[in-house]
Amino acid sequence: MLPINKAQKAVSETKDQVERRLHVANYDRVASAAKLLKMPFMVVHTPTDILRFKIIWIKGLGTIKKQH
Repeated sequence: MLPINKAQKAVSETKDQVERRLHVANYDRVASAAKLLKMPFMVVHTPTDILRFKIIWIKGLGTIKKQH
């Protein structure tokens, strides 16, 4: 019988490898689809992160101080 700690380690290592492969396979999927469809494509991740932060900050703390 295999000790549980060794089994967990083996599964964890395999899981990490699979997760890395899936991440790499998915990395360029949306941009590539846009190219194939000849559609414009733009990532707006940072502006939405800033807006989300401001909304959470206002609801959580009441105010946002303007930066100079």
